[in-house]
Amino acid sequence: MKNILLTGASGMLGRAAADYFSRQKNCRVTATARNFSLFVNAEEFITADLTEPNFSERFSPRKFDVVVHTAALTDLEKCKQNPHLAKSLHVEATAELARQNSKSIFIYISTDSVFDGQTGNYTETDPTNPPSIYAKTKLEGENAVAENAANHYILRTNMYGFHLPPRRSLFEWGFHQLKRGILINGFADVIFSPLYVGQLAEVIGSFIENQPPFGIYNTASDEALSKYDFFVKCAEKFELPVNLISKSNLPDDESLAVRPRRTFLRNDKIKYNLPNVNFSFASGLDLLEKDIKTFEEYL
Repeated sequence: MKNILLTGASGMLGRAAADYFSRQKNCRVTATARNFSLFVNAEEFITADLTEPNFSERFSPRKFDVVVHTAALTDLEKCKQNPHLAKSLHVEATAELARQNSKSIFIYISTDSVFDGQTGNYTETDPTNPPSIYAKTKLEGENAVAENAANHYILRTNMYGFHLPPRRSLFEWGFHQLKRGILINGFADVIFSPLYVGQLAEVIGSFIENQPPFGIYNTASDEALSKYDFFVKCAEKFELPVNLISKSNLPDDESLAVRPRRTFLRNDKIKYNLPNVNFSFASGLDLLEKDIKTFEEYL
């Protein structure tokens, strides 16, 4: 039996990971988030704010085989406006969790935005140059994990999916706007390699089960897509009006946090080490469709 600590459990990935682990016979999950969620499937749920002093005392008497650290402040504007909060969560809390669980397998969810997006097609060894407070603190979090937890996996990714209850992620916004018949913009010059949270949960499970070499892994879909193409493929999958998707470019606005334009990742390393995982974008959409049918009454 593997005892797993899952942070950020009420988030998009946290919920999907809890759901995945609930289907595994050899996992016991202790989930944590700032607020309790009825949608998180876990043996134990502890409400805790990871930015508060001594938060780790809530977990320190326990021995976890695995820590899956998904908690993050993903709103780039809030990170820009509250850099101390971003650092507290992404760096200081991450370091504390890693220190307290230094002998555990530590899985840290990072971001493709550690790269500046000038070229794209990045490998794990390419130089990083984070352009925003969010990305800078997430990269510092990577370093905190590497310094304090020897048995670590750092997953650089860009995920999509839906929240329960609904919020305003990229997919959710586009999906609900198109369902209402409202025109949306899709940036043709922003290119990424998005992975559905259901796929990412399976990847996390595969890391725990197979334990390939520790280190950094680009955790990305096989395809590089523009935000425009992403919306078109989603609309086609769910039979929504593609003609309501307008092609545009990301505006230059110095008042907003910098958003890199080309952050698509090469996933050769992870596919070599986890050959049984399907990283295609189409398979992610299939999983998304299945999950939306399961939870459609809440969406």
